Amino acid sequence: RGLGHTVVERDIDFRPRDVPVILGLLFRAIHDFVGEVERPARLERRTRALARPGMLVSDRRLDRLRAAERTMAERVGELFVEHDVLLTPVMAETTSARLSMCWMLRAVQTSIPAAIISSTSW
Repeated sequence: RGLGHTVVERDIDFRPRDVPVILGLLFRAIHDFVGEVERPARLERRTRALARPGMLVSDRRLDRLRAAERTMAERVGELFVEHDVLLTPVMAETTSARLSMCWMLRAVQTSIPAAIISSTSW
């Protein structure tokens, strides 16, 4: 504002049904990455654990997830018709208390609650 910019508050059209699309693409990407690494055994155990759910994302499902991602990107991208920049908090509220319960869980069990908690800030 002090530099002459107009700042407005605007909601992003991000929906709870977008979370499975993002997580499916994320897990498949991690799986593909681990498959390309020369020595996957050298990766941290949690990283290898995050790759396992990606095995469940078939090429056919990946195509459907990418189509859903394009739809989501078009919907969310409409924001840029009127705005040049989007600033979002990583988390709109302090969630460390809610996430601290996840510290002892396995990687996948931690990722899903974290994605759901952080998506509610949008």
